[in-house]
Amino acid sequence: MLETALHRPSLVELLVERLQEAILRGELSAGERLREQPLARRFGVSRGPLREAISRLEGRGLVLRVPQQGARIASISSDELEELLLIREALEGTAARLAAARITAGELAQLHAILDYQRRKESAGAMLDYYQEPRDLDFHYCLARASRSRRLMELLHGDLFYLLRVHRYRASQVPGRATRSLDEHAEVLAALEKRDGAAAESLMRAHLAAARESILRAMSGAGQGVSAASTARTKKTIKGKEATHAERAEPRAEGRDAAGRRAADSGRRQRARRKGD
Repeated sequence: MLETALHRPSLVELLVERLQEAILRGELSAGERLREQPLARRFGVSRGPLREAISRLEGRGLVLRVPQQGARIASISSDELEELLLIREALEGTAARLAAARITAGELAQLHAILDYQRRKESAGAMLDYYQEPRDLDFHYCLARASRSRRLMELLHGDLFYLLRVHRYRASQVPGRATRSLDEHAEVLAALEKRDGAAAESLMRAHLAAARESILRAMSGAGQGVSAASTARTKKTIKGKEATHAERAEPRAEGRDAAGRRAADSGRRQRARRKGD
């Protein structure tokens, strides 16, 4: 009983999971402000644990504090993301080459277990669950750790780990990509078992190049949707402003006409007086 209670997720941990799920699914979009009161109502909690959950997501790089604006969902431009993915490709390729020489039998077994777990999740259509799991259940994280390079681990799985994971999940929703990705993981793992560093690096780089294309394509698709919505809002705003301007301009035009008539009447009266004089 005590052991069950000790391992039961706290309210804050559950909120972290729910918020992270909303970010992964795109229900909370990049750059969106996190308003505590509506979120507290949505999840049926007080603002105290919600604030703690938001702080934890800030520690994961998924939330950013903006001075005088509060907390917002972290965002990244497509150019910045592409650059990061290219760097990741080179670094993880190096990590795979090093891991081929340094990985232990236990770590190989762990990668097999992770791959089996991924396949079950993919078959059940539950890849979201996989992307919410701890780092120890992430294939890329465990492979990089097997490289025994502390610097590589810091560069690959530091502050941007969870933000990149969001984009990895969204790319996995591209039809057929999750299955291909698992096959590519299996090829990398086979090269590691053969202790073939050159093959492991080449296969990892090819895998990440394909992933990069899917990620950028997924981001582009989302961006087009945002752009269309933004354009529609902009058009609506412009029409509203034009209507308001017309309403304001019309009385001014009427005012100018009335002033003209008054000036003409005044001129006629003055000419009549001068004739009388």
